[in-house]
Amino acid sequence: MKCRLQMKNIQSTISEFQHESNMWKRKLADLLLENAYLKNRLAEKLNEGYTTRNFLELAEQYLNRFIRKDEIINLIRHDITVYDKLLTNSRYKNNTLLEKLEQKNDRMRRELQMLDTKFNILKTQFDNFLGDKPWALP
Repeated sequence: MKCRLQMKNIQSTISEFQHESNMWKRKLADLLLENAYLKNRLAEKLNEGYTTRNFLELAEQYLNRFIRKDEIINLIRHDITVYDKLLTNSRYKNNTLLEKLEQKNDRMRRELQMLDTKFNILKTQFDNFLGDKPWALP
């Protein structure tokens, strides 16, 4: 009886991890869309003729930061894919494996929180960059 109860707890925990993983995937998809939107806003400003040297230098820096965010998001998506496979293949394992899964889950949760925080800072800085318009001066 204890073994069945223990297996049920392990399966329940793995199910919770899978649910969280699905939430992460949705969050990363949202971040990719939002990042694409920011790149499009930058392209629109360039198409509007904002071509002062200062603007172009800052625009290039922001574009590089957006590209880097895409790379980070895709790396995390890959990590989640690997994690999902581990979850799927570990349905009937023991508590030792569960501890490893918990550690991976905690690490990935921290990574996503950090990515989200840094992405929000980047969005705010970019909005300020477009709103302040110090580059629009003659």
